[in-house]
Amino acid sequence: MACIQNQHTYTFKNCKGGTVMDLSGGDNYSIIGYHDDNGPNQAWTFQNNGDHWVIKSAGADKYLGIEGDVDGAADGAKVVAVSSPAKWDINDSDVQGVQGIRILLHGKQFSVDLSTTEMRQKAHQSNFGPGGAVPIRFGRLSSANSILFHLTTS
Repeated sequence: MACIQNQHTYTFKNCKGGTVMDLSGGDNYSIIGYHDDNGPNQAWTFQNNGDHWVIKSAGADKYLGIEGDVDGAADGAKVVAVSSPAKWDINDSDVQGVQGIRILLHGKQFSVDLSTTEMRQKAHQSNFGPGGAVPIRFGRLSSANSILFHLTTS
C-alpha cells in the first residue's frame, strides 16, 4: 500500500512532467499542474476514513473533487477544489518502472492525471501563467502522467 499517512500533509510532483498539483490562486477552484513554489496551495492533507481518503488543501478550506456529479463521472472530467469532501482511493504505481502513487476516484478506475499533449498545446495558447500550467483531469490512462510522487511537507 502507498505510504501516505493519515493527517499528514504532502506536495505531489508529477513523475513525468515534474509539475506539482496546485490549487490555482487565480480562482481558488482550478487544480493545475504548476512549477513548485512551495506554497500552501500546493500542499494537501490526507484523512483516512476507513474505506476511502479525503484530500484537503492546506492553503484553503477546499477539498480535492471533480466538476459535476461523482456518480456520473466520465473520462476527462475536470479535477477541481470543492467545498464538500470527495472520496478517493490511493494506490501504488502500476506503471512499470515508475514509482509513486495513483489517486483514484473512490470505487472507480479513474485517476488524477495531468493533461494530454493536446491539452498542453491549448494551455500554452491560453494564459495559465508562468511555466505553462496545465489543468489536471482524470481518466482511465495508464501512463506516467497519472503517477504522482509525494513529498512530505509536514
